[in-house]
Amino acid sequence: MRISRKQKVKCERSLAEIRREDGKPSGQTKSRMLEQILNRRNIERAMIAVERNHGAGGVDGMQSDELRPFINASYQSLLQKILEGTYKPSPVRKVEIPKAQGGGVRMLGIPTVVDRMLEQAIYQVLSPIFEEGFDKHSYGFRPDKTRMPIRPSSRHKGI
Repeated sequence: MRISRKQKVKCERSLAEIRREDGKPSGQTKSRMLEQILNRRNIERAMIAVERNHGAGGVDGMQSDELRPFINASYQSLLQKILEGTYKPSPVRKVEIPKAQGGGVRMLGIPTVVDRMLEQAIYQVLSPIFEEGFDKHSYGFRPDKTRMPIRPSSRHKGI
């Protein structure tokens, strides 16, 4: 199914707000978007999402239940590092997960809870902008979309 003209126009407007003619975000748009990402309400929503997930801690050892006290104490310094461009995400913690069918392990990278919170804050701002540009039959890694059963194509029958 193709994207409707209305959806395309809305998506193009959103993208135009993000990009200048050379394809790069304008300084004003980047500042506005960064303000939305770092807005305390958005950070709070991201923190709740990370806490709710109860994920394992990263290389720093901080657990999801320790995130709120840390952010309450360090929000301004974290904000300052991000705005100055000096914030560096931590390395991920490498964990080996056994494969379901046996036969080895797969590697999994666990980010720190602070990095997960920042990723979630970014996602909460960018996702609504780009979501409308997706085809309604596209299901991969999208909110409120479940995997659809794969229907064999008529051209693959009998192979």
